[in-house]
Amino acid sequence: MAEIVEQLQEREAAQARGEVPRLPNGVPEKPSRLDRPRARDRPKPRRRPRPKEAGETTRRSRSAPAQSSPAVPQPPAHIAHHEGFLFRKLDIETLKKSTNSRSWVNLYCVLNKGEMGFYKDAKNTATPYNNEPLLNLSHCHCDVTNGYKKKKNVFTLKTKDGSEFLFHAKDEDDLKVWVTNITASITEHEDIAKWGQPQPTTSSTDEGTRRDGSKADIQSERGGERSDRADRIEKAEKEKDKEKDKEKEKDKERGERSERSERGGKSDAKRSEKSGKKK
Repeated sequence: MAEIVEQLQEREAAQARGEVPRLPNGVPEKPSRLDRPRARDRPKPRRRPRPKEAGETTRRSRSAPAQSSPAVPQPPAHIAHHEGFLFRKLDIETLKKSTNSRSWVNLYCVLNKGEMGFYKDAKNTATPYNNEPLLNLSHCHCDVTNGYKKKKNVFTLKTKDGSEFLFHAKDEDDLKVWVTNITASITEHEDIAKWGQPQPTTSSTDEGTRRDGSKADIQSERGGERSDRADRIEKAEKEKDKEKDKEKEKDKERGERSERSERGGKSDAKRSEKSGKKK
């Protein structure tokens, strides 16, 4: 028992010094499997990257951020919205009437979804003023009028049917807000109208240019043929005119010859008469 204790003490002392413990016969002791590190504690071997094949895409690592797909463009919509009190007046100077025939009316105006509604106050927005329909701002024009001298902070709104409204805001800030929102709503109408129209692609434009080029070539060929025909017709007409002139000259010569012959016959007759009288 004492020997076993001594062997254990020697073994621990050797392990503390970092030496390999030895057996009683002097042979170094083989390390037991318990001293070997476990499989999960061993360092994992580094893998070599596999060569990529043609047409193979790289796999995204977990740490790499995901690449977002390109955003699909959304169709434009009406965003401009504003509401508040404005003094409104119908400008009928274009109809050769006095503007005083229509007084200013204080109305609660609501701009929403590209349309403008007019109401008596903010509570009664269900029933419009004088049962007027909503004013569609498509093809309208909004502008600040500097020529209206009776009031300040006045802007005009011309509709597509030719009518023109005058609006009077409470101050300059309110004027800017209304003009900005109405102009934005008009621009939204234009963007929505452009979105609905089909846009020509590159292939269609190339085909169009090819067609136009082929048409131009055909037209040029036809124009060359027409010019050749016109030249031929002109030459034929000129030849005909020359023949006609020659025939006219021949007719003139014939007429002159006939006149000469008639004159010669008359002179011979006179000579014969004179000779008969002398006899």
